[in-house]
Amino acid sequence: MKTLRKFTLLVVNMFESIRKLFSRKDEPAEGTEIDFIPPEEEVESQESDIYEEVASLLEIEPELLRAFVKVEAGSKNDLDGRVIIRWETHIFERYTGVTVRVHGKRGRITKECQDNEYEAFNRAAKLVEDGKYEKKAYMSASYGLPQIMGFHYKRLRFGSPQKLKEYIGSSEENAIRAMGKFIMTDSRLLGACRDKNYHLIATYYNGAGYKNYAINGVTYADRIQSEYERIKPPEGSGGVDVSI
Repeated sequence: MKTLRKFTLLVVNMFESIRKLFSRKDEPAEGTEIDFIPPEEEVESQESDIYEEVASLLEIEPELLRAFVKVEAGSKNDLDGRVIIRWETHIFERYTGVTVRVHGKRGRITKECQDNEYEAFNRAAKLVEDGKYEKKAYMSASYGLPQIMGFHYKRLRFGSPQKLKEYIGSSEENAIRAMGKFIMTDSRLLGACRDKNYHLIATYYNGAGYKNYAINGVTYADRIQSEYERIKPPEGSGGVDVSI
């Protein structure tokens, strides 16, 4: 019996050690960033292709990642020194009960478009003198090439939505790393990328209703597939320009 108790205690202690090893805090300390992809300054070779780097960590094809980014955000991470944003007033309204709309044209990424987006964002952040809504404003916009919403900051292990915005805006490379981290933290999305299931990629990244926003019958999923096939045509058909 003593031997059995010792063995049982040993097994319990072993599983407790494993649990501690793999457990993690849900909320990192304010101002910290915990990345599965290293910050730009920690990458050994700054000349390596960022798409190859991130795709290798995700175990997906770099051509798929390029196509995903191209369809999601075109080719711009910033404009006139400001990270590209898209203000989502319905998110801010859900948090605060206050509506702050974008007035002016939206759509194509232009200076005029971004002036309108930032006007709404800044008005929301400054609605109350004590900064009551500032954090909610940062949570209610999406940023950069990956257009990741600010409210995902905890999921991506940033201390605040401001830190997430700063990281994405710091360079195109870090924007792609943030997108890689976003994919990695959703097993369904990661699986869809590995399987090249365009419908599920679109569903898990843009929501089940993505087909409602088709342009001339061409959906978000169709565009990713088309761009992937443009970048990586069937063997023997020649190479293409993979720049975005």
